[in-house]
Amino acid sequence: MPPVQPGECCIKGVIHEGESKGTIRELGGVKTYVALESGGFDSSAAIILLPEVFGLELINARLLADSFAANGFQVYIPDFLAGEAVPLEVFHREGFDLWGWLGQHPASFCRPHVEKLVETLKGKGVKKMGAVGYCFGAREVVGMTIDGIFDVSVVAHPSLIRVPEDLQLLKAKSTSPFLWQTAAEDYVFTPEHSVIADKIFEGASEDVCKRINYEAGHGFASRGDLKVPEIKAEKERAFDDAVKFFQKHLRGPAIPSASL
Repeated sequence: MPPVQPGECCIKGVIHEGESKGTIRELGGVKTYVALESGGFDSSAAIILLPEVFGLELINARLLADSFAANGFQVYIPDFLAGEAVPLEVFHREGFDLWGWLGQHPASFCRPHVEKLVETLKGKGVKKMGAVGYCFGAREVVGMTIDGIFDVSVVAHPSLIRVPEDLQLLKAKSTSPFLWQTAAEDYVFTPEHSVIADKIFEGASEDVCKRINYEAGHGFASRGDLKVPEIKAEKERAFDDAVKFFQKHLRGPAIPSASL
């Protein structure tokens, strides 16, 4: 079947307030936002964060990376859109040709930039590679997990996932821990898609595949309106669930950051 298609909800939401703490570096020739916890982290494990169509320029993604880093992880956001992210002003205007933009940014365009970062991090001693993808970014997380590149994966309100094909491939080819964070009011990865996913992964250990549903709409985990208490609570719950999942399956003992 065709991939689960994004909609207008994928380019709307709220730009969060805050100042990012990380830095921009060139890693493997890829512009990358790097978030490291000064108190120390496991240098043998890393998380690659793949955001939605706005890429690493959206402060929301950087704040998420900083929050994961504050929990003892080294976190990287590659510019997997190579400077061609959807402009941030689309948040405030209508008429953007999302379908045309998507046609110019298939997996064959985005994935090589992620792979370059993965190889660079491996060259620096990273042994276990985690990934978290939001909306558009989930496509690369799912595909690269199927191909054995990521060791621990999390996706939130995913789009561009082929249902049931990608789910079947994930079950058949991967034994890596995978957390699906789905929204009860999602018109992209719908409740019907969640039912299909549950049937495909029925009987699988929660260490291999786990799905948690949240009482929120598409984009809640990365672009939700934090002034709405219910949305803020579900966004924070999803983040905490992702942290616990990575803590269980990815992270080893903390090592001072100076050793990296």
